Amino acid sequence: KTRLEAKDVSIAYPAHFIEDLRKASRIVEPRAMRFCYSRLNSLLKTLEITDLDRFTPIQLVANFCTLLATYTEGFRVLMQPHDERTPQISDPKLQLCCVDASIAIRPVFERFRNVIITSGTLSPLEFY
Repeated sequence: KTRLEAKDVSIAYPAHFIEDLRKASRIVEPRAMRFCYSRLNSLLKTLEITDLDRFTPIQLVANFCTLLATYTEGFRVLMQPHDERTPQISDPKLQLCCVDASIAIRPVFERFRNVIITSGTLSPLEFY
C-alpha cells in the first residue's frame, strides 16, 4: 500500500518487490504465491460459485501474484501513482513488465524453423 501511495513512478525487480511485500505483511510465502491463481479458482469451483464477476478484483490480484512469483528474470514491477494525463488525481497502477523479449519469443523459435519478427513500441522508454 505504501508503494502505491508514492508520488513518483518506481521500478523494482520482482524478487525485491516480493521481499518488500513479505517484510511488510509478514505472511507472504514467495513459493506459495506461484499457485495463488489456481488455488483461488479451485476454491471458487469447490464452493460452486457461479457469479465469478463479483470476484474479478481478487482474481486479478491472485493472477498478478502468480505471475510475479513465476517470472523473476527479465521482468520489472512498475508502480505508477497516477495517470500521466491527470497527475493531480491519485490512480495507482501496478504492472509486471517484460523487459526481455527473448522470454516470450523463445517458444516460437523452438517450434518453427522460420520466423518473421516485427518491431513494437518500447514503453516506458526509461526501462531500455
